[in-house]
Amino acid sequence: MGQLEKYGHQAGIPGGHDQRQAGKWRRWVALGLAAVSLAAATAFRSSDPAEAAMGVVKVNYVKGYQVALWADPPLATMTKQKVNPDSTWKTFRAVKAKNQLDYYFLVGNNKWLSSRYADQRQETSVQQINATGRVNYVPGYGIVIWGTPLNGKPVNIGRGRRLAHGTTWRVYQRAVVNGKVWYELGSEQWVDGQYLDLISERSRDRKAYLANEPTIAPASNPQPDLDSTRIVPAQVADQIVYLLNQYRQSQGKAILTRDSALMAGALERAQDEAQAINDHGGDIMVADHTNANGTSFDLSPGLIGTQVGGENLAVRSGGTDNSAQVASKLMTQWKNSPGHNENMLDSSFSRIGVGVVRTKNGYYVAVQDFGW
Repeated sequence: MGQLEKYGHQAGIPGGHDQRQAGKWRRWVALGLAAVSLAAATAFRSSDPAEAAMGVVKVNYVKGYQVALWADPPLATMTKQKVNPDSTWKTFRAVKAKNQLDYYFLVGNNKWLSSRYADQRQETSVQQINATGRVNYVPGYGIVIWGTPLNGKPVNIGRGRRLAHGTTWRVYQRAVVNGKVWYELGSEQWVDGQYLDLISERSRDRKAYLANEPTIAPASNPQPDLDSTRIVPAQVADQIVYLLNQYRQSQGKAILTRDSALMAGALERAQDEAQAINDHGGDIMVADHTNANGTSFDLSPGLIGTQVGGENLAVRSGGTDNSAQVASKLMTQWKNSPGHNENMLDSSFSRIGVGVVRTKNGYYVAVQDFGW
């Protein structure tokens, strides 16, 4: 990276480029766009989680494209929902990514936005990118070239030179200074981000935060709404998650994050074990940690790929209890069993899924699946 590198289309060389010596201009065919989002998109409309908003972020990316949202960090699974560049979103929590370098912002119910593409209003950060930008100013006029904006007020270093409206340039770095965006086009040669639109991008690195790095807030453990007059299996599962996290907190352990993939996998496991009981005339002793085909629980189709690390299973009758009472008694069963209790208090687990299913003879099969 040295002098400014101007970009444009080269006629007659489709799919190729003419790269000159460093220090002279380079002319390229339009760069390919980084695959930030995949498959068909559905527009995202935020539904606020049951927790207070902590801030606001603004999405940054190439004009005309979208940024994918993720589910279940820190492992994170890409969803089909996306958000537009320059849109702003309330954030409710931030967590570190699996690499412990990036962050995810919670912007809706289990919908998370990567910090690489989201700027906080007061943050100061620097980020390496490989992109192309087009000057968007007033036709017939140009924009100023500045020195670094990171050491206080930037200085005009262009010596009268300006970058004309509509010209395209290679972009090496992106900085956010107290929420304001800057782009570096050459060594210590910056332009005001409001006058440069990214039109293509090959890659971008994680952010290095210099001020106002995202704050990691503890995960919440909301108490579910329960029907006090009857047993609803899904409510029993929700209450078990709540009671489990209360128990872990009382023992000085971090609470577990409710994971949608593990919740679905645990429900599938509970359905399989309930079916086994039904198939054996209501014999609850047939319930175990193997699938119907004899494989281990972690090879259940719904758990493959979830990094499940342990499972608890319990069966009990419902009688005249309600959802809260069944959940409490199931938790007591597990606490009184050393092996099950060890799983519930294992510090290496960070995620939880619970499934509860009623058998034909009125028993309730409960499964806890723990993930790293």
